Amino acid sequence: MRRWRALPWLLSAMLAVRYGPAFASSPLLQGDIPGHLETMRWYAEHVWPLPWGWDPRWLLGTPVGILYPPLFHWLGGGLGKLVGVDAAMKLLVFVAVVALPPALAAAARGFGLR
Repeated sequence: MRRWRALPWLLSAMLAVRYGPAFASSPLLQGDIPGHLETMRWYAEHVWPLPWGWDPRWLLGTPVGILYPPLFHWLGGGLGKLVGVDAAMKLLVFVAVVALPPALAAAARGFGLR
């Protein structure tokens, strides 16, 4: 079964080639992405390096990093300081999608599946 070991990496490469240009040219306006993008901007400008904080812009204010898991926004805020928040969000989502096949294959092997 060693010949199938490269399959998850091949799928990742195919995902990267197929969806890389779409991620790069996306305007980030679909679904709830604008809300996540604004939360990342707030992290980059006011909260980072802490994983939680307060955002006074919405209604009377809202806690950030408490009601929603903070890792995605925290990583995006930190990376956004280096490459810009829009590019950081695209990069994080792209890496998550491309890393999925090898991660699922490793989890399956961990459970004893072949």
